[in-house]
Amino acid sequence: MVVATDGVADNPPPDEPPAPSVEGLPGNRVVLRVGPGVYLLYAHMVRGSVRVRVGQRVRRGQLLGRLGNSGASATPHLHMQVQVSRSFLSDGLRYVFDRFQFLGQITDTFWDGDLGQRPNGQLTFAPASRSGTRLREIPLNRNVVRFR
Repeated sequence: MVVATDGVADNPPPDEPPAPSVEGLPGNRVVLRVGPGVYLLYAHMVRGSVRVRVGQRVRRGQLLGRLGNSGASATPHLHMQVQVSRSFLSDGLRYVFDRFQFLGQITDTFWDGDLGQRPNGQLTFAPASRSGTRLREIPLNRNVVRFR
């Protein structure tokens, strides 16, 4: 592991937070080096939840931290990307997941900032007519999936 940041407070939803510095955009984060020129970024974690340290080896399924609302984030979510360097501003790389369970689709139109304004925080969900295990794919925007 090459980066572990864990001291940034969550932002109170639903308001857009003040713009942080470029370095502060991802808030609390973990960056893992998984190969030459291949890094995984997990950003916007809740303060105090990061469970790994720089230099530590991690294994599949290990808890890295909990999703939160730190950095440039109006509502709690996990920002994950595959990239070419340890920097948040790195170029991204294409990727797929080995497998996931496709459950359905969110039918509401929303963005991070207005999600926190919903009275119950829930979105309209349409179950998939062809749910099931998907192999070597990436979920699309608003897909609802389960990883095992």
